[in-house]
Amino acid sequence: MNDVHYLIRTVGRNRGLYYPIEVADQTHDTRGSFYLMGREDDEPERSYNFWAIREGVLIQTTLIANDDRPQFFAVSVADIGIVPFYAEPLTLIPYVGQYSSLRRFFSLRRLRAVRLLQLESASQQHDFYFVGYSPQIELPGKKR
Repeated sequence: MNDVHYLIRTVGRNRGLYYPIEVADQTHDTRGSFYLMGREDDEPERSYNFWAIREGVLIQTTLIANDDRPQFFAVSVADIGIVPFYAEPLTLIPYVGQYSSLRRFFSLRRLRAVRLLQLESASQQHDFYFVGYSPQIELPGKKR
């Protein structure tokens, strides 16, 4: 299963998507977003790993497409509920960073939270927030 990636978009000469760790000295035009990535002609998958932090612990959740409205996805999280996301179509933006796992990949969709107040409440009440995949996180059972 593919991962939801947390990437930032840069401006200037090397326009494209990078992991935040790759652009410490460059200008970027956003705080970062969650992206569904794939090859140029791919369609989004039906489900993705969506990494999150809960009470200081990295956990794996699953983002699943809605059968009737495939532009909408959701994650079910115990004690928090169903967290819906809109998968916004956009012009393909290439990943231009140094990690080979995403070379020749493009942004297929950018995720937008549908219920921001629900996420804010989850953050305050359960110390829960989505982080997406980035090379700097330590995945359970995987060595860097």
